[in-house]
Amino acid sequence: MGLDVSFPEDKIKILESEKRALELHLSNRAEMMSCVTKECESVRKSLVEMNQKYEDEKRRTKVLTKDMTRQYKGMQDELLKKINERERMIQDLTDALNELKADCERKMIEKERMVIEKEDCIHRMRTKMDHMCQEFATMLHSCNTKLLQMEKTVALDESLEKKMTLLTSEMKIHTSQSNTV
Repeated sequence: MGLDVSFPEDKIKILESEKRALELHLSNRAEMMSCVTKECESVRKSLVEMNQKYEDEKRRTKVLTKDMTRQYKGMQDELLKKINERERMIQDLTDALNELKADCERKMIEKERMVIEKEDCIHRMRTKMDHMCQEFATMLHSCNTKLLQMEKTVALDESLEKKMTLLTSEMKIHTSQSNTV
């Protein structure tokens, strides 16, 4: 029987169907008992060999099945370990990412607060500078006005002094002329 059957169940079915065919064949040829006896012995031997082959194949299949099951379970355990490890890694990375996001958000809020404070400080300094500029302009205007007044006063004083000097000279001349007369 040179059939290449990959599943033992199929082989069993094939063998069982062959057995039935042989039994039918034997019952039809009952009258030819002498010839059939030899053939029956041959078939029995063949059946024993087949059963032996079947049992051997069954044992080998069982061994292979156990080995494959063991390998499968080993691979399954390994994959489960890898899956669990990856899930832990993903969770750790997710936690780290959430911490980074929260830290970044805190920093952004702090920076926004600092920017607002600096803008407020700049505004106050500008206001103070504008106020100081106005005071300085007022002071300059006041000083300029006073300087102009002082200049006029000094110019007036100089003019008066010249006139006084002239008057004094004229008086002296006049007095000296009067004394001589």
